[in-house]
Amino acid sequence: MREPELRAQHAIEPRVDRQAEPEFRLVAQFADFYEEVASIKRAQNEARLPAYLGLEGAASSSADELARRVSARLLELLRRQERLCLADSASEAGQLQRKALYVMAALADEILIFELPWPARDAWLAVLLEQSMFDSSNAGSRFFAMAQQLLHDNIRSRLHIDLAAVFLLAMELGFKGSLRARQGQTELAAMRQRLYQFVTASATGDAAVHAFAEAYDYPLQGMRDERLAPVSPWRNLGLYGLLGYVLVSAVVWLVLMYPFERYMGA
Repeated sequence: MREPELRAQHAIEPRVDRQAEPEFRLVAQFADFYEEVASIKRAQNEARLPAYLGLEGAASSSADELARRVSARLLELLRRQERLCLADSASEAGQLQRKALYVMAALADEILIFELPWPARDAWLAVLLEQSMFDSSNAGSRFFAMAQQLLHDNIRSRLHIDLAAVFLLAMELGFKGSLRARQGQTELAAMRQRLYQFVTASATGDAAVHAFAEAYDYPLQGMRDERLAPVSPWRNLGLYGLLGYVLVSAVVWLVLMYPFERYMGA
């Protein structure tokens, strides 16, 4: 199945479900942003990226121009998401959202430099999203320092769990940063495991709080139209580890395969 493509080719608007925003805003915005990254990847793989970007003379588009257009497109989406939280910029929620935006920029930069075989790989270094948004270019190490700090603080509010899920999703979707080399794979796997445990631990600590509770309300495509009933933790603690894995895996799968509003109910 092919990655999703935005229906609107030139007008990019964040599609954040307002009802889900208080609890799942960061994951929702991450998915919205990654959908555009996936659309760019798909357009390149189908040899129609210049046309997707609205370039005239598609066949002769330079690498520099491709990089500038893609960067502007993704930067516009990040800026619009940033404006959604300007009123809370000084609050903890605003700071956490800023960190989530950093993760999005870092993931896109890494994909467009290391993962996507396209002619603008080298040109992308001049238009890094991290540089444009945050005036820095050290995501390879800073990403993991931020994740490590989040785990060290061990604050298990909904927003902190939401942010941990964003870090985890970015790693599942290919971010490796300074751990890209073979000798870094063990540390990379350990960080993923710690983030996974952080995200899913709340299931065993509070029966009323589920990480990614929207997965309880909306069935996966092709399954029966029924909702998952909450499981009492004092009777079924053993189920929560497996359930947490299923929920995180479902989020990754849905981000890759379907527009985010399909399972957020937009």
